[in-house]
Amino acid sequence: MQLSRDFSPELESLLAPLRRHVSAYRFAWALAIVCFLIAWNRGLALLYAVVALCVAALVLSHLLARFNLRGVEVRRERMIAAAPGEAPVLRYRLRAPGQRHFLLVEEPDLPGVAPTLVAQLDRAADVERELQGLHRGVYRLQRLIVRTGYPFGLLSRQRELRAGARELIVHPRWHECPRLPDPRAQRARRSVDERVLSRHRGHDEFAGARELRPGEGVRHVHWRASARQDRLLVKEYDARDTPAMLIVLPQQPGFECGEKPASAFEYAIEIAVSLARAAARAGYPVHVSSDGKRPLRLQVAPHTADSRPMLDWFARVESAAATPAALAIERALQTVANCGWLVTFRHAGERLRVPARGGCWLDFVFERDSFHAPGEEAPAPRKDVFAQGVRYRVNARSSLAGLLAC
Repeated sequence: MQLSRDFSPELESLLAPLRRHVSAYRFAWALAIVCFLIAWNRGLALLYAVVALCVAALVLSHLLARFNLRGVEVRRERMIAAAPGEAPVLRYRLRAPGQRHFLLVEEPDLPGVAPTLVAQLDRAADVERELQGLHRGVYRLQRLIVRTGYPFGLLSRQRELRAGARELIVHPRWHECPRLPDPRAQRARRSVDERVLSRHRGHDEFAGARELRPGEGVRHVHWRASARQDRLLVKEYDARDTPAMLIVLPQQPGFECGEKPASAFEYAIEIAVSLARAAARAGYPVHVSSDGKRPLRLQVAPHTADSRPMLDWFARVESAAATPAALAIERALQTVANCGWLVTFRHAGERLRVPARGGCWLDFVFERDSFHAPGEEAPAPRKDVFAQGVRYRVNARSSLAGLLAC
């Protein structure tokens, strides 16, 4: 616990220089020297005893802290990836020749993460801890630091260990989208029976088998696969004219405004993940384009149940401010033949023109000034319907869950 959190900002500013130059170790040495000088001048035996206690504590701190780190080995035993929005878990395996006390295991490659305290180690132990406070992204872990202040906390010793390079992926958050805007009535998704009929006309291709859903008939049951897996499975087809969702991530200058995790780019990632997940689960193919310094493309097949590969991809995307929005949209539209939804992100006042299509344009307009000076009040979500689609107004105080649900 840090007592300084209860101090006022004025007192904290006064204590900051003192904290940089004064430590328990230096205070103990200063106390020993002052007591020795007073005892030498006045001949007080009690002060000699205080000097002896201070020196003994300092010597023990040197010796025991060094001994406490001797032979200690730490290894990352396992990295447990968390669900989106939750903290990942790291498991350490610690070994030592004997008993060790009050060890701190630090991850220098994870800024802002507090060290893991091991109060007592008896030869071997497994320790798990949640990594709170990490934002979306990929963290490359290469080093480990073991620190101890045993036994009195006057002197801190540390050792740097090479634990092997590991990669920790923190997924972005996502929000439920109850329903997607209709791309147009003629492009609405057809039922299973209609798609099977069009298959004989050369429009559908067999994609696999899936579990029978409640309310579906048994006309297209895949009997061989059902017998092997001991459950009813139906044949699944991919329609060539099924509308796809195209998401063009923002890589235009100025979209990195704000601080993580409440920056404009992070908001755009959360919106994109939520829409891509909803479209794929509803049975539509998804294409995501990011024209940064290193262009990235993602394709998600319809009816994708495992969203972890998609989340891994979104975790690696970075804001590069390299490509204007109009150019990125033009390039992305050339890669998708049947675009039912076009999802774009732009600043308020930035004009975009998209080619006339039969699909629906989901236009997310960000108010840049709100991300530079965010407030605490969360206004109601704003959604405007226009001729080509739906326009959403986004600011730093918007509730993204409410925005996507409206």
